[in-house]
Amino acid sequence: MNTDDESRQEFYEVEFNLPPDPVAEEARRVDHTTFGRVRKVLRSGFPGRDLDPRTRKPRYKYPTNNIKTTKYTMLTFLPVNLLFQFKRFYNIYFLAAAIFVCAEPSLSPVTEILPLALVLTITAIKDALEDYRRYQQDKRSNSLPCTLVKNGELFPIKSKDVRPGDVLKICKNDKIPADVVLLSTSMDEGACFVETSELDGETNLKRKTALSLTANLTRVEQVSEVTGKITTEMPNERLSRLDGRVKIKIKLDEVAPVTMSNVALRGSWLKNTEWVYGVVLYAGVDTKMMRNLKNTGLKFSTMETKLNRMIVAIFVFNAFLLVGSMCFAYVGEHSETLRSPTAWYTTIDGPEFTAPPTDARIFVGQLMNFYVIYTFVIPISVFISVELCRVVQALWMIWDEEMRSYNEGPLSQAEQEEIANEQGPVKNWTRMHVRNSNLNEDLGAVEYIFSDKTGTLTRNVMKLSKWHIGGRTFHELQQPGSLGLRMRDPSISDEEYDLLMAFCRNIAVCHAVLPCEDSKTGELLYEAQSPDESALLEALRDNGVVLKAKTKDSVTVEIFGLITETYTVLKVLEFTSDRKCMSVIIDTPQGIQLFCKGADNVILARADGVENDPLLMRQLDSTVRRFSIAGLRTLMLAWRPLSLEEYRIFDEKYSKAECHLGEGEDGSGDREELVRIACESIEGRLRLLGCTAIEDRLQDQVPETIEYLMDADIKIWLLTGDKQETAINIGISSRLISPAMKILVLNVKVERDCRLVLEYFVERINELGVEPPEKDRYALVVNGESLAFVLGNEIFEEMFLKIGTSCHSVICCRVTPLQKALVVKLVRKKLHKVTLAIGDGANDISMIQAAHVGVGIEGMEGAQAARSSDFSFKQFKNLKRLLTIHGRYSYLRMSKIIFFSFYKSICLITVQFWWGFMNAWSGGALYDEHFLTLWNMVFTALLPIATACFEKDVEEESIGKYPKLYKAVKDGLYWNTLTMAGWGIASFWHSGALFGSIYGTLQHGIVGSDSEAMDISMVSFFAGSLVLITVTLKMLLHITHYTMPIFLALGISMAGYLLVFIGLEVVGLLESGVFSSLHTMPFYYLGLLVIPVGCLLPDYTLAYCMRQYFPSDAQIVQEDQRLARMKQAGGSKNGKNVKGDDDQEAMVEMQATSGRQNRPPGSDEEEEDDENEEEYEEDDEDRQEEEYESVGRGVFDEKQREGRSKQMI
Repeated sequence: MNTDDESRQEFYEVEFNLPPDPVAEEARRVDHTTFGRVRKVLRSGFPGRDLDPRTRKPRYKYPTNNIKTTKYTMLTFLPVNLLFQFKRFYNIYFLAAAIFVCAEPSLSPVTEILPLALVLTITAIKDALEDYRRYQQDKRSNSLPCTLVKNGELFPIKSKDVRPGDVLKICKNDKIPADVVLLSTSMDEGACFVETSELDGETNLKRKTALSLTANLTRVEQVSEVTGKITTEMPNERLSRLDGRVKIKIKLDEVAPVTMSNVALRGSWLKNTEWVYGVVLYAGVDTKMMRNLKNTGLKFSTMETKLNRMIVAIFVFNAFLLVGSMCFAYVGEHSETLRSPTAWYTTIDGPEFTAPPTDARIFVGQLMNFYVIYTFVIPISVFISVELCRVVQALWMIWDEEMRSYNEGPLSQAEQEEIANEQGPVKNWTRMHVRNSNLNEDLGAVEYIFSDKTGTLTRNVMKLSKWHIGGRTFHELQQPGSLGLRMRDPSISDEEYDLLMAFCRNIAVCHAVLPCEDSKTGELLYEAQSPDESALLEALRDNGVVLKAKTKDSVTVEIFGLITETYTVLKVLEFTSDRKCMSVIIDTPQGIQLFCKGADNVILARADGVENDPLLMRQLDSTVRRFSIAGLRTLMLAWRPLSLEEYRIFDEKYSKAECHLGEGEDGSGDREELVRIACESIEGRLRLLGCTAIEDRLQDQVPETIEYLMDADIKIWLLTGDKQETAINIGISSRLISPAMKILVLNVKVERDCRLVLEYFVERINELGVEPPEKDRYALVVNGESLAFVLGNEIFEEMFLKIGTSCHSVICCRVTPLQKALVVKLVRKKLHKVTLAIGDGANDISMIQAAHVGVGIEGMEGAQAARSSDFSFKQFKNLKRLLTIHGRYSYLRMSKIIFFSFYKSICLITVQFWWGFMNAWSGGALYDEHFLTLWNMVFTALLPIATACFEKDVEEESIGKYPKLYKAVKDGLYWNTLTMAGWGIASFWHSGALFGSIYGTLQHGIVGSDSEAMDISMVSFFAGSLVLITVTLKMLLHITHYTMPIFLALGISMAGYLLVFIGLEVVGLLESGVFSSLHTMPFYYLGLLVIPVGCLLPDYTLAYCMRQYFPSDAQIVQEDQRLARMKQAGGSKNGKNVKGDDDQEAMVEMQATSGRQNRPPGSDEEEEDDENEEEYEEDDEDRQEEEYESVGRGVFDEKQREGRSKQMI
């Protein structure tokens, strides 16, 4: 490693195989001693001691390869964790209450300390478990066995001891411990293969090559003797680019470029290669993998923001109670009018009493008493309950069988390791992944969905559909092998054959595919990063032209099984998102040739106007447009011959650009820019060959899913990099655009035109009104070039959003990953709507992270998008169930648990506030201190938690039938100002009614059977019982789906309440005889029965009236479900007698008919029969009506209910 005075901060330098430096070795040894650590701490106070004397900048500190992602150690866990927890305001609030109760013990200190300690302990245990998992992962990562090459020998070391500059030997199937620059490999020409599934999720093998200067060093002695220095850019997170050069000293100093193709990254596995030698470039936190593990910031749900606002409101209410109590206490103490007369036994006169306390002491004591009592208005357990319910809801998603996806194809090395670490049998299916359960509720409030196309809506399984060469189109799907048949046709002309052969040669050499044989079947397979390339080569193979082998410098192609051609590869010009094309220069018997393929607009712009027939160029352009309209993915192919002089000039320019590092002295750009300029200098005057069209079919149930989500009033925007015609076709086939819609296209080249078109669109939108009919609906299509004018311009953004929100759907095509993220941020910031982004590729990561909720598709393009998301699965159709079932239920359940938690606490403490009028605002507690301690933790904890885990308002099948049920929740059915006010008014009414009832019943005293009146302990238990029963009945009113866990939680809560107080009396913590004496009073039972019913009678009456006369859509569906169950139950109960009843009715009908037939027409008997029949029919109608009323009592008229259902649908 370079530590001399020539090191510079601008570049990262690593030297390897240097001769041992005794001074440096001794310094390194001392640094690991106690003296060295102390010296390091002392030097940290004098930064000038660690500056480079030449540049006067700090020397770069090379990290070790030891990975530490844990937050705590055994010594720092307790203080650091408590510090983090007390950054939350509510914990500080309860800590102050615990201190006050110790200083002024109006209650037992346990009352405040125990709930706080329980919350802190549960949170600490959760943090400790998470940190321990990180510690185990770090331990496994730091203990990987490695082999160090030093002084011609091999030494085993652990991965944590690896340092930059070390030379390692890595064997087959070994995990690479650091970012390593390859010196040599066991394969010819220095090639090797790695799997990067842990980095990007891609299971296909990637080819890496050793440095050209050291590729022939295959023995340990040779590798140990070579010395050199690698200079690169500073460590960064870019996985696809590396700018550097290496200076090797073998006989003479030689310089060669270092690119990403020469580096094997940490976290990848060596495959199909026996061994490689490499120099550690980046280690530890400097590796690309660790740089990409940045914390992108935690996401919090919008409901959490609402919860925080509610907490602030409760704090304000708490302050009101506190200030009000202090004012009443002060007035009662100092007002002669209001102060009650002092009894003789309450005086404190006499020598036996000390001096009375000062007013300040009384004020502080009363303040502490009231503060401690009123802390219970904030339910400390709500935070733990919410987190627990989120975990359970996440488990429902993970365990949901309908969210599973079945595995296809081989597993990656990372997946194999994951399965090996799990216990149990191997499964062929994959569950969905929940990475952020904080966002469960937001799934039920999504208003905008931003979706990628390829791999998200489509399968990303490519099949070649058509070839177009020289004006002729070959339909590969309809007529497989048609291209090969034409080439083997004896009547084909030499000119056409040469054109077709050049077309096939382009596909065979211009790619990044690795041919390999299946070890089991021996079949030739193509490993490719892009499924388009593998589809092209597979189709070419089916037509008789087979790619047999590929090395760094050559490509071997077999033609019709008769001829084998080997081409020398001179240069590969890689594909980039800026160039949008790829080129390969090869040496053939006909001379040096360049083959290029890429986007049609790029290839046409570089086509030679002289060599190409203008008619064929227009025909080719038209064909590409026609293929795009059909929804096919197109590529255009071209070639050109090169002279030796042209290639020599280009090679010099390209080699100079490859070795360039940093900014040029002439102001030129970085290496990537210089390489691009060099490539464009040779990729001109192209001769067009034709184009290909690849089909990528939609995934299963994509049109139905999109149609359902749009019926649920969710806006769906498609953001894709495909052409405009392809994007529109996919929009139509996926039902994002209906045939009756009018399409507005924003495709301009100048900013001024962009303004004019936007203004015109706004005028047309304003003419339609709020809800236009389907035939007048619009769909907006915007290309990336026009979108660049919109983004960043406030006026354009406002018009764009006005148009987009008024249109039924929006499609943005030819957009970059950055533009995707900017569009999401624009809607999120300007419209303040809950957004969801879904994608499958690395280019979707920025969009996924910009949205409120990010969903990743675990598809063919790797797992980078899935790992950056909050939720992930394999098929787009699962999004419907994720939002409308799991998201809707989560929103419903979380709303109920939050509202109930605050309601019960407000009701409890407001009764205590009213109690102040009876105890002269002395600060005495109405409730027993044990009751207050266990109120949130035991007595009222289980029922809301069980409800938040199992509650349903309607069944899953009904949600699938009625999309508007999701819209109702999204629009605030369960969380709105009116609902919040209802809970608040109910808490105040219940507290007032409870206090009034308690005061009224105790005004003249209650005497038991033994002539003993109720004392304060009995009153406390009586009041606590009334409050508990009232809030429990209130919660039961809001539960619609009763299950066994809810009944079990209810029983445990009630039985636990009784058992706790019986136990407290038994162990002596409660006054003896209180429980038994109270339960011998008849009035106690009468009060428990009458008072809660009286409190809740308005609630139940209001709920009945709202359900009867103003039902919500969900309540209508609930009644439909209940009637269906009743009819089904009645049918199954009477099923055995159906046949007998039918026979009996038929016999009666036959007798009546035969009787009528035997009577003469117009007789009195016949008239009497008619009258009896009419009476029977009227009685039957009355009986059916009574039966319907008995079944559907409290519901609605059938016609009214059906009308509401149709309206809802």
